Amino acid sequence: MFGQLIDIMQTGVGKKFAKAKNNLEFMNWFSTLQRYSEYRYEFEGLPETVNERVLKQGLLWFGSVAFFDKDDSLICLPAKGTELINVYGDYMKAWVFGRNGFNECIDLYTAGQDESSFVTKSINGGNSHKGKGVLVRENYMFYPFINYVYSYAWKIANASRTLETCAFHYKRPYLVTCKEEVLPTVKKYFEKVGDNEEFVCSTGIFDAADVQAIPLGLPAGALDDVEQLCDYYLNQFLTLCGLDNNQQIHKAERVNTMEVEANDESIDTNIQPLCEYINEQLEYVNKNFGVNIKCKAMKEEYEDEVQDIRTGDNGQGGTDSLSGDDSSKR
Repeated sequence: MFGQLIDIMQTGVGKKFAKAKNNLEFMNWFSTLQRYSEYRYEFEGLPETVNERVLKQGLLWFGSVAFFDKDDSLICLPAKGTELINVYGDYMKAWVFGRNGFNECIDLYTAGQDESSFVTKSINGGNSHKGKGVLVRENYMFYPFINYVYSYAWKIANASRTLETCAFHYKRPYLVTCKEEVLPTVKKYFEKVGDNEEFVCSTGIFDAADVQAIPLGLPAGALDDVEQLCDYYLNQFLTLCGLDNNQQIHKAERVNTMEVEANDESIDTNIQPLCEYINEQLEYVNKNFGVNIKCKAMKEEYEDEVQDIRTGDNGQGGTDSLSGDDSSKR
């Protein structure tokens, strides 16, 4: 991908270059928002055999993971339930899969299986033997949060490219029309404007009568409007993540204490019920495997680190801010 992008940049093909910049902007924001989403919550009490990065990414990308015993060790991998469900619609079996190609269908623990054989009956009336593996989902719907990452990355990238385009048109606030035979020459001429050359001189290589400039009439404040739209989308995403977004509010706005408190309440409304729901399921993990794993929001502990993502300041020149991979959590 990056090799193709370099080729396009070198050839300067207009349409392909613009599309490549659109794709790159989306990839940058997708990677950035994915990393934001990894700061929603963290886990305490994990045994060394459970990889927190895989656990969090499994919930992010697939909406569910499974804890199970393998070779006398507690393992946690991304999981998807099979068609075998009980009367409540709970999965009784699930496929787990690892990064190295490992996959296995495991029997799942069903709430109430020790008290009633009825809850272990499958859709065809047969009994599934009692499982010990525990399926943990991020929400009731098994809906992967990565879908929100994709949606907001597209919105912010589109608004960001619009901002860039508006800035360019402020530099050249007119639409150029010309005859087909002089198009390449005219484009090279105006590319100098885009390259911020202080003096662009005509050498008489094309007839000025063949070229016309139509004013675009850009409204005043257009750049501010698009910039605020970018901030709006980012604020909405951070609120979904349960992360602080007060510092993202436009500097020209006056925000009173009540508005800040209302914003904080919206943030907590998104993250606290999520952690509580995950902890309810982790109780079955703790019961079945003799561990004490808990999920808690990272809002308080990692506000400084989230701010570093915004500024690209991570002590390494900002190169990791778009990587989507936090090596300190491995």
